[in-house]
Amino acid sequence: SLVAPVSIEAMLTDVEEGKKVIVRYFLEGDMGIVVAIRSSGIEFHRFDETTKVAYMIKHLRTFYYDHSDEQQHAELAIVLEYGKDLFSRLLLPILSTGNEFELVIIPDGVLNLLPFELLINADTSDGSENMDWADIPFLNRTLTITYAQSLSTYCYLNNQSKPDSARLLLAIGKSDFGEISVDKSKYVSRSIRDASQTLTNLDFVRHEVKEINDLFLGSQISNEPNVVLLVDDEALESRVRNSTLNSYQYIHFATHAIVDNQNSDFSALLLSQTTDSSTECDGFLYAFEIADLNFDADLVTLSACNTGLGKLLPGEGIIGFNRAFFAAGARALCLSLWPVNDESTSIFMREFYRRLLDGMPKAEALQQTKLYMIDSTEFKSPYYWAPFVLFGNPN
Repeated sequence: SLVAPVSIEAMLTDVEEGKKVIVRYFLEGDMGIVVAIRSSGIEFHRFDETTKVAYMIKHLRTFYYDHSDEQQHAELAIVLEYGKDLFSRLLLPILSTGNEFELVIIPDGVLNLLPFELLINADTSDGSENMDWADIPFLNRTLTITYAQSLSTYCYLNNQSKPDSARLLLAIGKSDFGEISVDKSKYVSRSIRDASQTLTNLDFVRHEVKEINDLFLGSQISNEPNVVLLVDDEALESRVRNSTLNSYQYIHFATHAIVDNQNSDFSALLLSQTTDSSTECDGFLYAFEIADLNFDADLVTLSACNTGLGKLLPGEGIIGFNRAFFAAGARALCLSLWPVNDESTSIFMREFYRRLLDGMPKAEALQQTKLYMIDSTEFKSPYYWAPFVLFGNPN
């Protein structure tokens, strides 16, 4: 944790009457403990068979990012079964009042790999083979969900005032990775593509950051000096590191990410480098370098693959980009929990920022963007929208 432990009184003060629930999980052997903190007090619940929970989480993750849309729909019954089972074990005992609309999840162990939005919080009809994704009552339908590494970190970030930023947006995108042959299928993702460590070009990154840039320029609160766009040759690591990063309210990275699960300091965002680049600015913006930067951003978005992953430490959760950016001063992070699709991510991010500019709190903007993807686009499967999660201050 980045901050000192928080008192029970401070936690209860942070929970709004009857609406927000902070949920802390502890896994020990084959037993799990759920601690629910709400305005009326603190509750404890137990669940068993954590080995089965881990199996279901692993299966759901693999099911979504390793299967085509057609394969997913053919096996929809499995999704429904596991989604309802996980909901019953992890959340049902603490959501019995039906009054909650905001969850803060502080996971432990394998739960760090689960987007809780995938859970299914109601009975589904028979004949699942005929159901559409929009018919499934995912948890995201009724609740906003934010994640945190610890209670103290969440309370600290949630009580930080909104920055008085001189500039609104720094959008950084890298789409061209050189010597690679690009897979033109709709399943091109923002990750290392094969064992040879070659990288695909990201055709939609330039479009993504340009559309976000245009949204800010077109908003009534923005004018050109407040918005900075760095794409491809301009997205130099040296330029990013030498920017006045603490002057931006929103910072957006769209590129490839490399996640080091053994040494999280060496997870990196891929940027551009000059031909005479020094070792220090080699185009890899490492987590240990990020931690030494100075942010004052209300939100940093990492529009890349697996940016919510890293080294999993007992009692600490996942250590990676999240710790680096919070150490640097970010108040909230939008990260991904599995490889993301290039085209759908471009649409997702445009709609996310559209809702932020409309004045929605961050957690609600993310929730409504996910519902938009399900209800209004061809990218309805959770593969496209579920991996994006919000850590930190949700407001």
